[in-house]
Amino acid sequence: MLGASSRGGRVLKHGVLSEKGDWVIHCCLMFKCIVWNIRGLNDPTKRRAIRDLVATHMAQICCIQETKMEVVDRRIVQELGAGLLDEWAFKEARGAAGGILFCWNSSYWRVVDRSVGRHSLSILLEDKQTGTKWGCSGVYGPHEDAERATLWEELSSIRAQWGVPVTFMGDFNVLRRAEERNRGGEVSPAMVQFSDWIEEEGLIDLPISNHAYTWSNMREEPSLARLDRILVDDEWESTHPSCFVQGLPRAVSDHIPLLLTSEAGRPMPGPFRFASWWCEVEGIEELIRGSWNSSASGLRGARRVAFKLRRLKRVLREWSKTVRAARGKVMGGQAGHPNQSGGALQKSLQYQEGVEAYLGG
Repeated sequence: MLGASSRGGRVLKHGVLSEKGDWVIHCCLMFKCIVWNIRGLNDPTKRRAIRDLVATHMAQICCIQETKMEVVDRRIVQELGAGLLDEWAFKEARGAAGGILFCWNSSYWRVVDRSVGRHSLSILLEDKQTGTKWGCSGVYGPHEDAERATLWEELSSIRAQWGVPVTFMGDFNVLRRAEERNRGGEVSPAMVQFSDWIEEEGLIDLPISNHAYTWSNMREEPSLARLDRILVDDEWESTHPSCFVQGLPRAVSDHIPLLLTSEAGRPMPGPFRFASWWCEVEGIEELIRGSWNSSASGLRGARRVAFKLRRLKRVLREWSKTVRAARGKVMGGQAGHPNQSGGALQKSLQYQEGVEAYLGG
């Protein structure tokens, strides 16, 4: 369901040097996003707590897990939004369990697509001022180990389908390491699989600056664990280089709220182009071969190919920056036309979006 008011945020201008040496000015929106497992949105006290956080931090996006509600309407969003958040999308709860809600400020963001998974709700956000897009998935992870593979699959699938920078946020209901709980313990297969999936997808687990744990059983001698987190890919992080995550004071829930802040940004990378001069640089074939032959364990078929192409684009972009810096000048256009293998690679990489769209279809 979608809904529409205003306010919040501010815009920074950033200059970047294009491949052709032109100085281009981009506008990048600063924003704040609240992520919280509220453990039931029916309680007016909890709705007021969300509203207070939104107002205090001037949040433009809010992701709530465990709403325990089958329907979220405009009245509830207005109550939560503090005049800042006015549009929404939700995944209904199953009985008295689960449920995910996204709210956002429609003055700055529009949602151009969405996807409801078994354990997640994903929205494709478009910045109204710059036209750039990023995928944002709210997660409420299953308690059963057998169900977790379904979650990793649906998150990988939506990432491949949209082919834009992504964030995965929420209560994953699983740890990565024994030290993520105050009582220690063994590393379970589910923990290993979670970390393996993060590594295979090339995701970054943003640290929480002021909290080691996000959940408590609220007893006198509590058990504590880090069940909540925000994962981003390197493209998203590169366009939000000053982003950070804070834990906010615990209130009305056994989970603390998380606040994702982007204080500054850089323009989103443009469409991939295979520069002709790359083929003239010694070592390019070894670089491509090494990237392509690197592990992509856990992925099969076209999804495996799409992952390798995405990874190769990142490698080539970073390598190109290093080479240009070392030579002290922009080299595009000096080396003539790419050879046949370069042209074939360019075509494959440019068709990546089509492959990923097929995977999500």
